[in-house]
Amino acid sequence: MTNDTKQGSTKFEILMSTTNNSRLEIDQYDYTIINQILDESIRKADANNVWTYYQKGVTKSKNKALEHGNGEICLLSDDDIIFKPNIDKKIINAFENNPEADIITFQIETPEGEPFKNYDKRSTGMI
Repeated sequence: MTNDTKQGSTKFEILMSTTNNSRLEIDQYDYTIINQILDESIRKADANNVWTYYQKGVTKSKNKALEHGNGEICLLSDDDIIFKPNIDKKIINAFENNPEADIITFQIETPEGEPFKNYDKRSTGMI
């Protein structure tokens, strides 16, 4: 994000997409959730910072999350992610150590703590 952050913005916010989810909440962090309702029998989620849309599409959902989010630094996430402890501090630290960066990507791990995929270090800039 730029220095021209939205009024009332927070330092770190999770932007999450989900589908047909009637119970949504993230503990510990500020968040914005985009809930795409595709099944009319699902009731709207009843939580703060949850925006319900009767449409589908990952790109649409992520764009809506960016539109409604208020964080200076945002993490785009799906609803099946288990966050590591202090993920906010790690991400904020990465941006503070790389002030020229607009986007920083991270490697995900399996539930067992192993890399989800072994990337060639030359392609990641992590040499």
